[in-house]
Amino acid sequence: MEKQFLNENKYQKAKKGLIVVAVTIMVTAVTISGVFLLYPGFSKLSEANNRTDLDVKYEALAAPIQSQITTLSRQNSQVFMSEGFSANYYTLKDQETALQSQLSKINKQKSDEFMSQGEAAPYIAGGVMLILLGFGVGAQLLLLAFGRNIFAFGAQSTVPVAKEVIEDVAPTIGKAYGDAAKAAAPGLGEAIGTFIKGASPAIGDASKNMGPAFGSIAKEVSKGIKEGLSDDKKRKE
Repeated sequence: MEKQFLNENKYQKAKKGLIVVAVTIMVTAVTISGVFLLYPGFSKLSEANNRTDLDVKYEALAAPIQSQITTLSRQNSQVFMSEGFSANYYTLKDQETALQSQLSKINKQKSDEFMSQGEAAPYIAGGVMLILLGFGVGAQLLLLAFGRNIFAFGAQSTVPVAKEVIEDVAPTIGKAYGDAAKAAAPGLGEAIGTFIKGASPAIGDASKNMGPAFGSIAKEVSKGIKEGLSDDKKRKE
C-alpha cells in the first residue's frame, strides 16, 4: 500500500519544486532590480556627479543673454529719462522682456535636468529592497526544501558528542551513587534497628492488653451462634 505522507518519491519531487521556485524568485528579483532599477539609478548617479559640467553649460548659455538684458535695461533707463514713455522706450522694453523669457526657459531646463539627476536614490533603494525581498523568500523556501538534510546533519553532529559525554560521565555518576549508598547503609541499618528495638515493647504490651479482649469477643460470638442454632431446632420440633 502506497503511503500518503511518508513517500520518498513525493518528497523528492516537492523538494525539487521548492528549489526551482526559490532559485526562480531570486534570479527574477536580481534581473528586474538590475535592469529596471539599479542600472537607471546608477546612470542617474553618474550624471549627477557631472553637475559641474551642467553649471558650465548653462552658464555659457545664460551669460550672453544676461549681458544683453543688462545693456537694454540701461538704454531703456536713458530713453525714459530723455523721452519718457516713448516708442523707443517700449521697443527696448519688449526686447528686454523677450530676453527675460529666454533666460527663464534656460533656468527651467537647468532645474529640470538637475532634478532628473537627483532621482538616483529612489531607484537604487528600490532595487536593493527588491533583491533583499527576493533572496529572503528564496532562502525560506530553500530552508524548507533542505529541512530534513539540515536536521540530519544536526543530529549527526550532536549525537556522537552526547554519547561520548554520557560514556565519560556515567562511571563518575555510578561511583558517586555507590559511595553515597555505602556511606548511608550503616546509618540506615542502625536507624531501622533502633526503631524495631524501641517499638518491640510497645507491640508486646499491646498484644498482652488486647489478647483477653479478643478472647472474650470470640467466646460471646460462639455463645450467640450456639443459642441461635438451639432456638432454630426448637422451632422445627
